[in-house]
Amino acid sequence: MRASRLGAAAGDVDAVVAQLAPDVVMVHDGGPTRRAARYPVVGPLRVARLLVNLAQRYGHRARLAPIMFNGAPGALLYLSGVPDTAISLETTDGFVTSIRMIRNPDKLHVDRQAPQVL
Repeated sequence: MRASRLGAAAGDVDAVVAQLAPDVVMVHDGGPTRRAARYPVVGPLRVARLLVNLAQRYGHRARLAPIMFNGAPGALLYLSGVPDTAISLETTDGFVTSIRMIRNPDKLHVDRQAPQVL
């Protein structure tokens, strides 16, 4: 995940695509008060473009803390020091096959401790 985050932060779509499986799917849950993709984002190029766009838009105030999320490795994204998004990754053979993001504050129950930077 670190290489993908760095590639996304640098605006390098190809570096992100290289970490994604050909059938990768990204799903968001924003709820009624948080913006998120309404439909699943499918395919490495579409997922990579969205991740790069998000990293460029929010990266300057974002920090990630590693977590286990529904039994899978993931991260908790803090924006301006406030927990904002839980991210779960599924991988197969070293490639990310699924990304799930929970932004809905009614479903995001986390400790409000300071994040570690990945």
